[in-house]
Amino acid sequence: MWNRRVIFSRYILPLIMGGVGVAITLTVAWLWYDAPLQIATVNIRKLTQDFINAQVKQDMGEPALNKRVAEFSQQLDKALQKVADEHHAVLVPSEAVIVGAKDVTLEVNNLTLTASH
Repeated sequence: MWNRRVIFSRYILPLIMGGVGVAITLTVAWLWYDAPLQIATVNIRKLTQDFINAQVKQDMGEPALNKRVAEFSQQLDKALQKVADEHHAVLVPSEAVIVGAKDVTLEVNNLTLTASH
C-alpha cells in the first residue's frame, strides 16, 4: 500500500526539516548563550529510515500512518531537545560534520523509543 518514496517525501522529509530547524534554533541559542556549547551529531537519516522500515512492515491505513508520523515527529523533537540540553550541545545532522563531534544518535533513538512505549 505505501512505498518508501511516498512515506519519505510526504512524511519523513518534513521531519528532517524539523530536525534542521531544531539545529538552527540551537545554533542561534548558542550564539546568544555565554557558556561554550559543544557540537554533537545526530544521524537523522538513520532514525527516520528505521521508522520508515518499521511502518512499511505494518499494513495500516493513512489515518493510522498520519497519527504514527505525528507521534514520531513529536517524540523526536522532544528527544533532540532533551539530549541537547543534557549535553549542553548544538545538535547537527551527522552529514554536516566530517570529524570531531560526539554522536548522540543512540541516545536520541532510545529516548524516542522510550516515549513511544
